[in-house]
Amino acid sequence: MELLAVSLMVAAAVAFALSNVSQRWVLREKVLGVNSFLFSRLGVTAAVSFLLVPFWGGWDTPFQQSPKIFWISVVATGLINGIAIQVANAKASGLAEASLITPIQALTPGLVAIAALGLGEWLLPVEVVGVALIALFNYIHGREDATTLREYLLPFTFLRLPANYDQLDRRKREEARDRTLGLRWAYVSAGCGTIGLIFDGLLARNGNVILGIACKWLVASACVAPRLFRASESAERAVAEFRKMRKRPRGRFEAFAVVACGITLGVGELFSAVAFRVAPIAFVGGLKRLMIPLTALFALSMLREEKAKRRIWPAIGIAVGSALLAFGGATGKLIRSVGQLLE
Repeated sequence: MELLAVSLMVAAAVAFALSNVSQRWVLREKVLGVNSFLFSRLGVTAAVSFLLVPFWGGWDTPFQQSPKIFWISVVATGLINGIAIQVANAKASGLAEASLITPIQALTPGLVAIAALGLGEWLLPVEVVGVALIALFNYIHGREDATTLREYLLPFTFLRLPANYDQLDRRKREEARDRTLGLRWAYVSAGCGTIGLIFDGLLARNGNVILGIACKWLVASACVAPRLFRASESAERAVAEFRKMRKRPRGRFEAFAVVACGITLGVGELFSAVAFRVAPIAFVGGLKRLMIPLTALFALSMLREEKAKRRIWPAIGIAVGSALLAFGGATGKLIRSVGQLLE
């Protein structure tokens, strides 16, 4: 069963990485606007998840049955994804390269561990090392374009425009502005993901995980719908975007890319959830972070992101730090504490 769990988790990491680069391509090429893309992607993810619900038999894995906690978690993680996490992810992907923003997502388990520390849960030495590695390599990763020693050493300088911004030409200024805004949105996503991760854990532990994931993405897509259809002109613009995509020479490929974003996200979520049920062991959770260096590799080969080459080694360091956190119990203890509060 452990071999099956590892295989599922590796497949999930590949699926998540493909979803990341597909999202970046769709938004970089302006195939659809952010709201139209999100509604399409999350709708496809929900549909794929619901199609797989009848095939979930539990794999003879025990779980705690608590309908109250389960449905609270479904609604909570659906809302946080639909209102914040996926919106911030999409905005970041539209502005900055996939190999730049994906490693920042690894801050989420680190923030969860720190939150557990704030609630009185002492971190194990391996968790302390994991948090330190995530912090160190995120620091290095965010300073790749530093032009002065001051920029390299000052905290949060990567969230501001570079010191030589006024001396740059128009194209370079646009690139610097997009990069800075993309990083800001990526950190918003990581921060909100801390809450989402807690409720994802409660969802998986307290009911039918496949049904929960399907309902989660249905709630998330329902949250995006008002953003898309809040005004008649917004709805008309969305319809016009889909019609233009259909008429373009590569329209079929663009439509395939949008659908692929949803399918890979749904498949990755399902594989990882089943893996945790089949073998709830630490290194299974750590394997999910393979998506970070894989995203950098796919961005280099598929999106031709030249800077992805030098981003691979910080991505590996961040992934190792995230994997080490999976061997500790702080995240699980925090999830259990929140679950006890909801009972």
